[in-house]
Amino acid sequence: MSRLSQVLFLAAAVPLANLAGAQTITVDDAVLEANESTVAPAAEALTGDLLKEETVQLTDAVLTNLTDLSLSNVSLFDFDTTSTGEKRSGSARTFNKCKTYPGDLLWPSKPIWSVFNLLSGFAVSETVPIGASCYDDFGNYDAARCEYITNEWTNSTIHTEDPTSVMSPLYQGLTCMPSGVNNISAGTCTVGGYPSYVVKATNVAQIQLAVNFARNLNLRLVVKNTGHDFNGRSSGSGALSVWTHFLKSINFYNNYKTGSYSGPALKVGAGVQGFELYEAAEKYGVTAVGGEGMTVGYAGGYLAGGGHSPMSPKYGIAADSVLSIDVVTPDGRFVTANENQNTELFWALRGGGGNTFGVVTSYVVKAYPKLDNVAVMTFSFSTGANITNDAFWAAVKAYWEGLPWQL
Repeated sequence: MSRLSQVLFLAAAVPLANLAGAQTITVDDAVLEANESTVAPAAEALTGDLLKEETVQLTDAVLTNLTDLSLSNVSLFDFDTTSTGEKRSGSARTFNKCKTYPGDLLWPSKPIWSVFNLLSGFAVSETVPIGASCYDDFGNYDAARCEYITNEWTNSTIHTEDPTSVMSPLYQGLTCMPSGVNNISAGTCTVGGYPSYVVKATNVAQIQLAVNFARNLNLRLVVKNTGHDFNGRSSGSGALSVWTHFLKSINFYNNYKTGSYSGPALKVGAGVQGFELYEAAEKYGVTAVGGEGMTVGYAGGYLAGGGHSPMSPKYGIAADSVLSIDVVTPDGRFVTANENQNTELFWALRGGGGNTFGVVTSYVVKAYPKLDNVAVMTFSFSTGANITNDAFWAAVKAYWEGLPWQL
């Protein structure tokens, strides 16, 4: 390590030297232990064109009050106020090119996680793998639960309803597989590639706290809604995870106006799944562009990845229907992106990929007229030993050329 790196390392480490000690808060000049009786959730109730869960936010006023009360290490939850140039040359991460990992000097101690939990309204928990009930490693062995998890392993619902489980356990490392699933048994159960801690987000303030905490301590941050990301982006070893699955509100607008659009629209929380979107569309007598997989999170990676749909030939991909996006950006701020404000962010979030530009809390999407009649067709092609490739593909071409006349 160079001398400069050593200096930067010490400069960053010294302010955090008291992280292992008791956390306190000062009330009426008395220094008290920071606990549920002395520390309230760090949130302020706001109004506006917001979903219910978006009205609860972390604000500068809340943080200022906690600072005035001398809450230990409250600066770990501060918003980012540095300029772009300062971010590129700042010393916060210079001494450590990698993310802070469990076991590192700067990894938060239990008391710090406890303060985070208090400020979030008890939304923070340490990860216990979904398969842990099949082992003794986490002290929760339960034969009946293990049997249930094993039998339901291929059912997406159990993974959707678990804080950290994902549909593709390969990215987790297969370190805590239920007994007998795919003839895989780890013998022991470890967290592996699951995140170390998870925030069960039910409001925006909790997401802002998580983003600020992760940024200020250089922690890896991941986001999970249902865990359908088969590229592994809903998980990550040593990470702090934001679980958006419970942001379920849906608002309907008869005449939503923004920029170039005026008409019906739905505002959809980040935790809404495909079947919930369709239930809302049916309730309000409209059509929404969504996916075929009913349990996939609609306002999660589906929209962030573009969103293919059975309705795409008529209305385009799902991202084409997006009118406005509410999102917590990496600096911890809650902002709205649409064609009039934060336009580059609006462009990026409509197909630029999940876990990339911020933590989305809701989308406003166009609602289309209800379709009374829908035609569904299935077909298959087969061939035989006496059919040449040229003949087979000529038949396929003839079928597609004739299809418009059959509809």
